[in-house]
Amino acid sequence: MNQNPGSPSITADQLRADAAYWQNYAKLPEAKDNSLRVRTFNQIMKIAKEQPIPQMLFGKFWFEGELLPLPGDLLKENEELKKEIARLKAARNGHS
Repeated sequence: MNQNPGSPSITADQLRADAAYWQNYAKLPEAKDNSLRVRTFNQIMKIAKEQPIPQMLFGKFWFEGELLPLPGDLLKENEELKKEIARLKAARNGHS
């Protein structure tokens, strides 16, 4: 294998050992705070298939469940944007 000098070399066995370590750690009581979840790709895909498809809120720009950073004056512009978002969501759901 051709690698750059000084770059870390990780083997498949090391990756498997690391994955096993974190899977075991996730089973410990101190890991029950949900701050770390170790899952296989197949587990993630199974969970994703069970979730509803997020609706587009503003075209492809923003989907349900995504965070939206609101820059600007927290007391003025953000409140106006929040009101506009609420109004648009209400209109989409048939409320005026």
